[in-house]
Amino acid sequence: MSYILHFIFRKMYFLKRCSYALKCSLIFSHIAI
Repeated sequence: MSYILHFIFRKMYFLKRCSYALKCSLIFSHIAI
C-alpha cells in the first residue's frame, strides 16, 4: 500500500515539475519572440 502511495507521489511530483518547466519554456519563447 505504502509503495503505491509513494509511486503516485513521485508521479505527481514529476508531472508538477514538467508543467512548471513547460510554463517557463513558454514564457522564455514568448520573450524571445
